[in-house]
Amino acid sequence: MKPAIADGHAITIHYRLTLDDGCIADDSFGGEPLVYLHGARNVVPGLERQLTGKHVGDTCEVEVPPSLHFLSADLARESVDEVLSRSPFHVEQPAFFSWLGVTMYLTREANLAALAAIARCGTPGSELVFTYLDQAVFHLERVPAAFVELQQAVSAVGEPFVSGFDPGALAADLESVGFELLEDLEDPELVGRYDKHDANELRPVPRSRIARARIK
Repeated sequence: MKPAIADGHAITIHYRLTLDDGCIADDSFGGEPLVYLHGARNVVPGLERQLTGKHVGDTCEVEVPPSLHFLSADLARESVDEVLSRSPFHVEQPAFFSWLGVTMYLTREANLAALAAIARCGTPGSELVFTYLDQAVFHLERVPAAFVELQQAVSAVGEPFVSGFDPGALAADLESVGFELLEDLEDPELVGRYDKHDANELRPVPRSRIARARIK
């Protein structure tokens, strides 16, 4: 029997994003699939929940709220504020930016440029949460097996992990682009805080971290 999808599995899926009027807004079929680590909370909310327990070849439908807007962007080539200018985003209002599962695919320079752009288009006091990899994982002699598996999976579709941040220097990095670091947690700390009784069966991802910052 094929194994069921569970936390810690490197998952490859194709998807089709269809609007209420039947128009297709995005489609990976015929192109590169989405690759992610299940349980790492790096994909659209609700997707992991719907996929948990599914098997290879299964299909499912995930409904997203109408207030959620999808924009295609290559953050190595255009800035976040340029991308948001194509959306209903209101720059004059306080905002909460969720930037999950992105930084590891960009260079350090592209990440800092994107963070600076978010600071430019957000009002002071707006907050940002983002996931990142501890830069040290790229230099370890013995890399965790789960990380190796995921790195191989994303590299196979042409999207290898490129960079991380040094947790010890993160506050200074954020300060340089207009943010104040509020919190920086390792995955075990995050799981311990929000799933201490294992109700959701969350599993820490090796060398993955999540940070919360505020625009100054």
